[in-house]
Amino acid sequence: MENKIYYGDYSLKHWIDLILSKNIELPPYQRIFVWGKNELQNLMKSFEKKLYVPPVTIGAYFEDEKLHNLIIDGQQRLTSIFLTYLGLFPDSTKIQNKIEVIQGNDDEEIEDEDLKNLLEWKFNRLLDFGSSKEEILSKKNDIYLSLDLQRDNSFFENNYLGFSYIVPMDRTPDATKEQQKYYSSVFRSINKQGIPLQKVEIRESLYFFNRDYEPLFKTEKSALYTIQKKRKMDFVRYLALTSQYADCKNSYALTKGYKTRLEDYYSAFIEYIAEKKDCGISFKKIPSEAVNIVNDIFSTIEKLNFPKNFDSIINMDVYFFGIIYYMLFENKEIDTSKGADIIKSLDDEIDRIKKIDNHIKSPNAYKYLKIRIDSSLNIWGNYVHK
Repeated sequence: MENKIYYGDYSLKHWIDLILSKNIELPPYQRIFVWGKNELQNLMKSFEKKLYVPPVTIGAYFEDEKLHNLIIDGQQRLTSIFLTYLGLFPDSTKIQNKIEVIQGNDDEEIEDEDLKNLLEWKFNRLLDFGSSKEEILSKKNDIYLSLDLQRDNSFFENNYLGFSYIVPMDRTPDATKEQQKYYSSVFRSINKQGIPLQKVEIRESLYFFNRDYEPLFKTEKSALYTIQKKRKMDFVRYLALTSQYADCKNSYALTKGYKTRLEDYYSAFIEYIAEKKDCGISFKKIPSEAVNIVNDIFSTIEKLNFPKNFDSIINMDVYFFGIIYYMLFENKEIDTSKGADIIKSLDDEIDRIKKIDNHIKSPNAYKYLKIRIDSSLNIWGNYVHK
């Protein structure tokens, strides 16, 4: 894979024009806008004082004979410049919080302050209102506050932001896929420093180059199920655990070598499935019709009237592990006519598990995870069509 890299700088006005014309774009895995007003102010002061501002990294690739320019690094800077130009700032109190809080350790909590500072917002939302400043300002909705840090046109015309521009020499479809994989690895490498990436952003960068898996890894129906109304169901976690169990049929072996690095385990699973990359763990191949099966799983869950909110990861694991395993990897159907019996059996087993010493205090300890998995499998095994 051969690339040519160009270096240079553009005026801030030119960067704004590139955004407005959609000449530069955010890949799906690009992070949300996490800067606050203070960071934005400091950036503007850096330009005014002619201080060093790190350059932006743009990666080009060709798809269907069209050139795409991905923002690999620099979204926070470009977004801040764009917001200053418009005189707007997204109001976190009015933006519906749809952030998928995906935990490597599902029992850990996220501080309220961290949640408050995370806006599920990217500058391309403003482009939905129009392609000029005047059009955006006339059509914007009430989730934007007026920003009292506006600069005149000369500020944007006379200040510059550098860039590195990566351009592939090979434009064939196979090369395009490799190029996208390369950019996602660059993205993850750059973002190891600074504000940590959200786990969902890391995962999306891993399967971006194989989009066939996006409906599976980001199934919307899983978001309907939460723990304590705060943490959405992590469907990738269940896919990884059931896939490994389907291969080894041994709950003791699950997450071996990754017990203290569960997010690395889920990333390894995604890479294995999407790219067949050896990660030292053997997973069972996901069925080719997996998306349809997953839709059937959630349809079955709806028929059984699962609760939408669970008290803890303990409850959710006992409910979900067995049904996902049997339907996805054993190609079994659930006897939904016995829905009341299934729910009672699951709830009785959860009550029993929660009486085990320290299980509630440390639900993610490996031995307790094994108990939940084995219990869920045993219960659901009684209600599958033979």
